[in-house]
Amino acid sequence: MADLPTPDTFYRQAIDLNRFSNGVSKKLITTYNDIIVETANKLQQIDETTAPYTATRLRSLLAQLKESLGTWAIDSANVTKEELQGLAVLQSEFVENELKKLVPKGEYVPVRTVAVSPDFAKSVVMTDPTSVNIFNVPDQLQDELRGGKFKLTAPEGAYITLPNGTTVQKAFRGLAVQQAERFSQVVRSGLLAGDTTQQMARRLKGRLEFGQTGNVRQIALAGGHATKMANHQVMTIVRTSVNQVANTASKRAFEANSDIAKKYKYVATLDSRTSAICAQLDGQKFTYNKGPTPPQHFNCRSTIVPVIDDEWYEQFGETPPDKVFGPDETKRAAKWGKEQKGRPVPGNMTYGQWLARQPKSVQAEVLGKEKSAYFRRLSKQKGGRDALRSIVREDGSEVSLKQLKARYGDPAKLQPKRTGKNRPIQPIVDDPKKFFEKPTSIKLGKGVAGEARYVSNRQGGVVIKRGRIAENEVASMRKLQDTGVVPELFGFKKLERKAQIASSSTVTIKTGYLTMGKAKGKPLMKEIAVGVAGKKEAVEMMDSYLDVRKSIHLKGIAHNDMHGMNFFYDRKTKKGMAIDLGMAQSDPKAALIEAMGTGEANNIMGKVGGDWQSYRVIQELELIGPDGFLVKSSSKYKKFISNRKKVKTLLKKELDGPELMARNIRERTDNLVGISDAKALKYIKMLYEGL
Repeated sequence: MADLPTPDTFYRQAIDLNRFSNGVSKKLITTYNDIIVETANKLQQIDETTAPYTATRLRSLLAQLKESLGTWAIDSANVTKEELQGLAVLQSEFVENELKKLVPKGEYVPVRTVAVSPDFAKSVVMTDPTSVNIFNVPDQLQDELRGGKFKLTAPEGAYITLPNGTTVQKAFRGLAVQQAERFSQVVRSGLLAGDTTQQMARRLKGRLEFGQTGNVRQIALAGGHATKMANHQVMTIVRTSVNQVANTASKRAFEANSDIAKKYKYVATLDSRTSAICAQLDGQKFTYNKGPTPPQHFNCRSTIVPVIDDEWYEQFGETPPDKVFGPDETKRAAKWGKEQKGRPVPGNMTYGQWLARQPKSVQAEVLGKEKSAYFRRLSKQKGGRDALRSIVREDGSEVSLKQLKARYGDPAKLQPKRTGKNRPIQPIVDDPKKFFEKPTSIKLGKGVAGEARYVSNRQGGVVIKRGRIAENEVASMRKLQDTGVVPELFGFKKLERKAQIASSSTVTIKTGYLTMGKAKGKPLMKEIAVGVAGKKEAVEMMDSYLDVRKSIHLKGIAHNDMHGMNFFYDRKTKKGMAIDLGMAQSDPKAALIEAMGTGEANNIMGKVGGDWQSYRVIQELELIGPDGFLVKSSSKYKKFISNRKKVKTLLKKELDGPELMARNIRERTDNLVGISDAKALKYIKMLYEGL
């Protein structure tokens, strides 16, 4: 069950929301600045009269300012309320329209609308968060969903507050009081220092003029003591509240259509200003009401997008609109940077993967100079996503430098430094033919389907596979990227045609170049041929083999070709990795057949069902010690065998259970109707339980 690519529009909308918040901010900032400029000008005029300074006149001026700013705070809250109300409606409609676009042509699938209560935005802006019992909200939402009522209500709006628990109205009111006091402090300090009122006015308003126009940043930068900080604070309040309302409306729309979008994904902005917590959450998927949503902090720019699996699409008898190949990939609202000439970022890229491909200066800006050194080394070992998780915890807190040193030692020793001016990965993906045919490329292997070569690269090198590439290979690798048991997938350049790869299954074959990371370690059969240190290492190899198969099968994928040359084992880390998914099936029943056959099937011709290839691998490992030593020595394998007995008993009672157990890998399963995909996944979980 793979996830369909997120439509580009969901990523581009993050930019639109930022523009929207800037527009609202500008209205409020311009009004605020006009009040300050007018008051500063009046202060300046006092010096131009013959009358002396008087405490009365200054008190009167400050009283007028406080009154004006108080009115501004109320008006700003009302403007924000109206804008947020409209935003909630538009956001709900946007999600609804985008979900409708995913429905196959000619099919009727009701996409539910989320009604926005007239009091929703008002409660976001006005309600004291302490007056709302927030613990009742999730249950309330669940009740509404079960009852078919999809609304954004006032109580739910009250649940939405700024990250410090403050409502928008309270924030504006506090800002007005704060800035009136700041104005007063500048005047008092100026009087004590003997400054003219002209000098005081300049310090207060900066270079601002009454009704000054321009973008929000230009206005803020032109400000003085009473305007610059306030302008930034207004931007923060508006941007954060816009982010909250937009993401809440999106989430409710996804919830209302949970038959289409079963989960949501957290998406952070890919740049150096992104917070640690958002960087860590980027790309993670959550069930409704069980995961975090933006904003996680003030000025948060993160968003959420729907997660739609291809099984929803396949129920209509259609092939999912898989955009995992080359130029058809979705793009995130971010750029690679100068080194990559501003190319758009693939939609599936996480923050850690993006950061790993940035210059050292950007990495240091995000993590600090010393921690970024660890990040670079760790990213070469385990990929950018996992490297970031080694430095930033799930709660957004960072592992201290002392802890990193204790855990990893000198970062320079984590992995040898790479020299040379090798080009980054992205150009290789864009033009793989050029790099594949370089004289310096290293031949890795050649078969009937094509040839694989290794190209040295600053990022650790890439493998380019040229030839006949099954569509399932790319789709399965994409689905398994978060497991770490297959090489990192970078891209695919294709030419389409159909072909038979087995007597019982027809798949789409795409001729072209598949670009991926290099598998760690060496083929298991080569390692066995060189020599295994003893029974302990044989058990470690077996445990690793089971771990990899577990990760693949739990995703509902059957590898179908996991022999000892397609399983790589790293003796240093004692971890494994599967390669060559050209015969893979995204099919829970096929995955169950493969998993059940581990260590049991022994006939290639089909007289005995299951995965005869895994049986060969286990046979080779068994030769290291006495007969049956693996079961006795490997607690994982022993547990697996025990679990398999239980699953066998249950399968014998199923309509198609005995037939499923008798089948070989690579066989069709669509004629097995007695066992659903959901039940097959349940049995797979039972097989690997406790491993």
